[in-house]
Amino acid sequence: MKYGDIVSFGFKNGWKYKALWVLGFLISGGGGPNIPSNVYEDRLPFDQSTFRAWFDNPVVPLAIIGLILAIFLLAVVFIVLGIIANGGLIDAARRIKNGEPVKLGSCFKTGASFFWPLLGRGLLFFVIVFALLIVLILIGAICFYVEMVLGFISLLFLIPTLFVIIFVISMLSLLSARIIVLEGKPVFDSISDSFSLLKNNFVANVAYFFIEFGLSIAIGLATMLLFIFLAIPFIALGFVSLWPAIIL
Repeated sequence: MKYGDIVSFGFKNGWKYKALWVLGFLISGGGGPNIPSNVYEDRLPFDQSTFRAWFDNPVVPLAIIGLILAIFLLAVVFIVLGIIANGGLIDAARRIKNGEPVKLGSCFKTGASFFWPLLGRGLLFFVIVFALLIVLILIGAICFYVEMVLGFISLLFLIPTLFVIIFVISMLSLLSARIIVLEGKPVFDSISDSFSLLKNNFVANVAYFFIEFGLSIAIGLATMLLFIFLAIPFIALGFVSLWPAIIL
């Protein structure tokens, strides 16, 4: 396995096939960086009495509830689209390797056909991760409750264990998704096969994990810096006039 080829394959074909941008956007949830909620807490354009008057109006709570429901529904839509796009992106990579044409509609259709097994796999891994985190948190809490020193000593075990869990679950999730889409196997068979792939190619999987981890950090930092750069004019405008900055 040539690790440099893995990275160059992703960048080269990611730039060449713009349909992959849509799939990648949907996988990421279409989200962006968040602005801290306390940025303007000292510059609210109304006093507390005005704020209370808003909530005396029955329309305001209903509007807030409607907004929360809309956000929830939007999140569900993006989760569904993200699962489909994940399958579509795997199919797109297969098409590129085989020299086949890459079309957004075809890839999206393939991803949709594997929606339920990919969803089941995701839910299964979510439950496993959640259960393991609860166990680790309970162990740490009990150790700290018994003795503070014992709690800190337990962190020497718990933190590496958490990192191992992240590595194993990440790779099993990645491999099982590819097995589902590329080989058409059901969820449990795909997870069983992904265990074998992880065990038989352990060093290669560790190297890939750190490559992806490093790229994620680099891209995250670049995205954050770009967002800050683009936000500077609006933040500056906010100190002059708040509402135009929010609207823009």
